[in-house]
Amino acid sequence: GMSLGNSFSGDLFPPPKRKKQKTNEGASYKGRISKADPLPRPNRTLLANGTIYHTYTEFLNGQTRAREYPDTFWLKRAPLRLINQDHPVTLYKSLNLTDINVNNELGWGFGGHICGLSFSSDGELLAGASILGSCFIWDALEWKMLQVLRDPDEAEIEELYRVLFSRDSTKVYTCGKLKSRTTWSEEDGDNFCIPGKIKIYDILTGKVLLQLEGHQEEILCMKLVTFANKEYLLTGGQDGRIIRWEINEDFTSYEKVFIDDMTTHYVCALTMLPNCGNKFFVAGCDEGIKIFDIERNVVRTLQNCFHS
Repeated sequence: GMSLGNSFSGDLFPPPKRKKQKTNEGASYKGRISKADPLPRPNRTLLANGTIYHTYTEFLNGQTRAREYPDTFWLKRAPLRLINQDHPVTLYKSLNLTDINVNNELGWGFGGHICGLSFSSDGELLAGASILGSCFIWDALEWKMLQVLRDPDEAEIEELYRVLFSRDSTKVYTCGKLKSRTTWSEEDGDNFCIPGKIKIYDILTGKVLLQLEGHQEEILCMKLVTFANKEYLLTGGQDGRIIRWEINEDFTSYEKVFIDDMTTHYVCALTMLPNCGNKFFVAGCDEGIKIFDIERNVVRTLQNCFHS
């Protein structure tokens, strides 16, 4: 099981205990920081309003970013805040992927575990990523299967772990694991893992518009983010790399930037920090958490947060 380590509790990263001083030093921002008062930490990281910054100047830049490019993602709150005996969760709808009638109608690729789900921005479509390499699109109002997305030109074994809708809900991004059909791995006890791909599908035509290549192993997480009026895709994977992708508007080409971090072996989750204009994001790395600057590299490492 997963348990929370002693190094991570309360705030995102609690400020260090400091002796009270008679001077006004550190009086600004509830006594946490001041212009002439670097915090007594090796990398001078500081916490202000729940967001981590590298220096006082970085704090001011983050506040400016938040005002110029407000983050609407964190304004959305789930209607259900608590699950307990008084607020139980009940099964509303079950979608059967092994239904023989649906299988005969829409073809191959059914069954297997659904590893990732994503709703469209208007909430009318639901996409599911299957470990058998297909992405299913359902009508989330009538709960009917609308489309099955699969790359007919993929010669290798494809497993899908994650799926995301584009902002306009006309395309989906898929990622996961790609395995060789001809090479066996004794270490894995499975077909040999080869460099994974992110594929972008047109929902209506079912065609693959673009394939993003850069990860060396399976891709475990991805997130669309708008920063400084530009849209990026962030991905992380088993190879320990985090890549920032910028895709052109007609989905015919892309540019990629590797986040400068060569100490991580495994990236399993990504999300953005609130109130900083999407400049900073958090990643689950190995057995800890790292905070990154989307324009640069690692800002802070919280080690040994979890262990099994």
